[in-house]
Amino acid sequence: TLLGLRDDFRESLQAIFAGQAGLSVVLAALAPMTRFWYFSSESYRGALLFNAAMFTVATLAGHLVSARYYKVLIARHRHHRIAHRAWLITYALVGIQMGWTLRPFVGSPDVPTSFFRDEPFSNAYIVIVQLVFGS
Repeated sequence: TLLGLRDDFRESLQAIFAGQAGLSVVLAALAPMTRFWYFSSESYRGALLFNAAMFTVATLAGHLVSARYYKVLIARHRHHRIAHRAWLITYALVGIQMGWTLRPFVGSPDVPTSFFRDEPFSNAYIVIVQLVFGS
């Protein structure tokens, strides 16, 4: 078993699902703000950065929810702290790239609507750096 945490698998899964539910609720609650932003701005770069900010807020809220569930598990066995951190890092890295690869979440105004990007091996992290630093 990974880190000797097999006995707490059900509770760990419950913590992860609770975090996902929290993220979903917060993201849905932020949807009206996102819609307002889209209707009041024509900047594609601004829309991308606003989306990133809203997803960041929702993700942090989801992680806070999962941390509350994990607090009991960490008190029981300290290796849960390692497992929780590994989950958070993996979740963030995969989530960013998946959000980029699946176009409906972040489209381009110059490109027709499609499910996947034309360049399937493009990297979200390079695009984020270019957006932030304007290169």
